[in-house]
Amino acid sequence: MSNNCESEKRGVVVKVKNSVTHVKVNRAVECNGCKACMLANVKKEIVLPASNNVSAKVGDNVIIALPKQRPAHTWLVLFALPLVTLLLGMLVGYVLNLSDLFVALCVVVGLILGLLAVFVLD
Repeated sequence: MSNNCESEKRGVVVKVKNSVTHVKVNRAVECNGCKACMLANVKKEIVLPASNNVSAKVGDNVIIALPKQRPAHTWLVLFALPLVTLLLGMLVGYVLNLSDLFVALCVVVGLILGLLAVFVLD
């Protein structure tokens, strides 16, 4: 386990594609009640991508090292980034002196761009 990892998780390899292995693990206790994931209260297992530097195959039991959790970073990505892009959309609409309808459209576009950024950063 490397210095930048906090814990390990046991799981089963469910998919291998190039150097990325998808490992099914039990969801962490901290995930209970979280509303960030739509499946939080439905699934007890999740599939995580992991580097496959040991040539694991589908069906193999593996131990993966999980990176340190950064709650502040997570909060910024999930909530602050979409809010900032929403506000930037509104600012752009007002700076360009657009009608209220087009300002609202700029706000929606800003929110969508922020949510897409969250998806990409995930």
